[in-house]
Amino acid sequence: MPGFKYGLKARSVAPVLTLTLGLTDCMADEKKRRTYRRPRGTMVQPTNLGYEVELTSKKRWEALAQELEISPSELFDLMVEHLPLDAYGRPTWFPERPLKDGMLRVPAA
Repeated sequence: MPGFKYGLKARSVAPVLTLTLGLTDCMADEKKRRTYRRPRGTMVQPTNLGYEVELTSKKRWEALAQELEISPSELFDLMVEHLPLDAYGRPTWFPERPLKDGMLRVPAA
């Protein structure tokens, strides 16, 4: 089996990637985590969210998607689709805001 530059064998590509591309050992590791993607063509109108979120929330969301073996964007779409709403159209877990003077709570039609 022919070797690569730097005298490395074909099975050992992580050191080559680390030396030539400046990748860390974790990034160049042969046993990297699988990236789950949606099947091609399953999105009708794809768009970027464009929101800034806390890094810890993003990492937690990606870890949850990884555990469920789906893409983070697919997890987001499923969450929005199955979000439980109350009679007023608000998520059931969202705290109620106090009413302003003279306002009544009327359920959404």
